[in-house]
Amino acid sequence: MNDFSFPFVFQTYGRSADRVLLAAAIVGMRNGDGFFKPPQVLAFFDALRVPRPANIHRDIGLLESANYVRRFGQNWSVTPVGRNVVQEHLQKFDEAELNAYLQGTPGSF
Repeated sequence: MNDFSFPFVFQTYGRSADRVLLAAAIVGMRNGDGFFKPPQVLAFFDALRVPRPANIHRDIGLLESANYVRRFGQNWSVTPVGRNVVQEHLQKFDEAELNAYLQGTPGSF
């Protein structure tokens, strides 16, 4: 738990690929099926009003090489290994605020 908002902590967290992994996992959870597309991840960055990754396809490629995400046709999904990494990252955020973002609660952005 901390005194900073989710968007602030998200923007300052780790490397670009780390933020893409977190955003992809959250988008997949919000979609209800675990799948995401790169434009949806970019829209999540925009909704938080934080800078987009310079090259999301490069970041997703790095995550795929690390076995954190996997492609299914035009969709992507976070792998079990990636989910484990995400769970570790998500512990750094305030639980109530994080739940609002995960559920897409109106006004949470």
